[in-house]
Amino acid sequence: MNPDHLKTISWKNPLIYIVALLIILPVFLSDYLPFQDYPDWLYQATALAHYHSGDNAYSQYLTVKPYLVPNSASTIIMALLIIMVNPILAGKLTLVLWLLAMPLCYLYFYKAFQPKGNILQFAPLLLLYNIRFYHGNLSYLLCLPIVFFLLGYYKRRIDNFGWLPMNNMMILLILLFIFHFIGFIICLLGIAVLSVEKFKFHARNHILPAIAIAPSLVLAIIYVTNQTPHGDELAFILKLSLLGKLASIFASWAVAFNFDYEPNSVSILIKGSLNILFVGFILYLVANFVVAALNRNIRWNSIALLGLALIAISLVMPNMFYYITDAGSRLIWIGVLLIMPIFNTDKYAIKRNSVIVFGALLIIITALNSWQIYSKGRQNSKLFEKIDRCLGPKKKPLNIMGDFIYSHHVSTDLFPSKPKDKIIMRIVPGVSSLMRLPYYYYIKYDVPYPHVFQTSMFESKNYRIPLMIKPFPSPQQIFDGIEEYDYSIIVGKKEIIQYFNNYLAPKSTVILSDSICSVLKIL
Repeated sequence: MNPDHLKTISWKNPLIYIVALLIILPVFLSDYLPFQDYPDWLYQATALAHYHSGDNAYSQYLTVKPYLVPNSASTIIMALLIIMVNPILAGKLTLVLWLLAMPLCYLYFYKAFQPKGNILQFAPLLLLYNIRFYHGNLSYLLCLPIVFFLLGYYKRRIDNFGWLPMNNMMILLILLFIFHFIGFIICLLGIAVLSVEKFKFHARNHILPAIAIAPSLVLAIIYVTNQTPHGDELAFILKLSLLGKLASIFASWAVAFNFDYEPNSVSILIKGSLNILFVGFILYLVANFVVAALNRNIRWNSIALLGLALIAISLVMPNMFYYITDAGSRLIWIGVLLIMPIFNTDKYAIKRNSVIVFGALLIIITALNSWQIYSKGRQNSKLFEKIDRCLGPKKKPLNIMGDFIYSHHVSTDLFPSKPKDKIIMRIVPGVSSLMRLPYYYYIKYDVPYPHVFQTSMFESKNYRIPLMIKPFPSPQQIFDGIEEYDYSIIVGKKEIIQYFNNYLAPKSTVILSDSICSVLKIL
C-alpha cells in the first residue's frame, strides 16, 4: 500500500471504495439490528410515511407537533426512504448515510484547520461503531457530519463571508437544529468562537454570521419554551457520582458494547480485552497530546479550546442532563475530534507504518462489530419470530420495556435503590438491545401504535410519554389501560417479567414466558 494515495483523496482511488464497503458491511448482516432505540425510530418513520394511508391511519392515534423539533430529521429521512423501499432497507440506508457522511465531513473539517493533514484525519473511521451507534441515537449521529461540515465551511469562508455563504449556513443550521439540539448548540458555540477569533469584537463584522444564525435560533427558543419542566429529574441526576461519569466516558469509546450478559463467556473475555486495548489507544493519544503541549508543538486555535472545554464539562457534568441522554459521553466524543487538527508533529504523518496500524485497527473493529451484530441479530430474529407466532397478524399489542421500570418513578423492592444503579441497570446491553424489538411487529404489519417512546415529532392522542425516558407510566397506569390492547409483550430481566406477569394477572393470561420475554393475552 502506498501511503501517498491517502495524502490526496481522489474518487478514482479504489481504496476509498474498499474502506466504504468495510465500514458499512456490519449493518447488512441482520434485519433485526441490536441497536437500542433504533426500532423505535424505524417505527416512527413508518408512521410518518403511512400517516394518512390504510384502513388504520396513524393519524387516528398520533398527531404531529405544530412546530419543528430536534430529533425529527432521522424520522423524516427514513420516512422518505420508506415511500420508495421497505422499512428494513430504509433503516439500513439511513445508517449507511451516517457511516459514510461522518468520515467525509470530518475530513473536510480537518483540512480546513490542518491543510497538510495526517493520519488523525481518518480517526472517525475507528469511532463509527461507538456506544451512541449501539444505542441507536440516529438523530444525534446524523447531526455530527453537519456540525463538522458547517465548522469547516465557515472556517474556509470566514475571510470572504458574503451573502451566499450566509444563506448556505442559514439553511444548514436550520437542518442541524431539526437533527439534534446538542449538536446545534455546539455548532453555534463553534461559529461564535471562530468569529471572535477572527473579528475580535468589531460588531460590524459579526452582522452576516448573526443573520445566518437568527432563524434557527428562533426555532430553538420556540422549542425550549414548549418543553416540560424537569426539576425533579435534575435533582435526581445530580446525585450521580464522578466514578459513574468516568465509567460512562470510557464506555463511550467501547467498540464492543452489547455484551452477552454471561460473566464467564469467552466472548466477554475477548470483547473486554479489545475494549481495554481501545481505551488504552485513546489514553496513548491523550499522553501524546500532553507531551506535544509541553513541547509547544501544538498550534492552538479557538476550536481546539472549545474541544477542551467540552471534555472538561463532560468530566464534571451529571451523567444525564435534562433530556439530553448521556450528554457527557456525547460531549467528549465531539471534543476529542475538535482537538485533533491541532497536532503539528511528524509522529502522525501518513507513513507506511501508521497506515498499516490504522488499517489493522479498522479491520479488527469491523470484524468485531460484524460478529456482534450478526450474533445478536440472530438472537433478536429468533425472539421476534417467537413473539410473531404468539400474536399472529394485525393484533394490537402493548410493549412494556423492562428497562423503564428501573426509574425512580416506580417504588418497589425489585428495583435498585441507588440512582447510579438504576441508570446502569437501565442500559444493561444484553437486555437493552431487545427492549424495542416488538416495534418490528408494528412495522411488519403496519399497525398504528399510540405510544411514542422517544422525543419526536409525534404526540399520542390517548397516551403521551414526553421527552425520551422520563416520566414513565406506572404499573398502575398500565393496569388501568390494558383493556385497550389484545396482547402485552414484556421484554426485560427475568425478575421484571415475573413482576408484570403477576401484576397484570387479573386481566391477562400468560401464553409465553421465558428468561427475557413474556407475552400476555389480555382478557
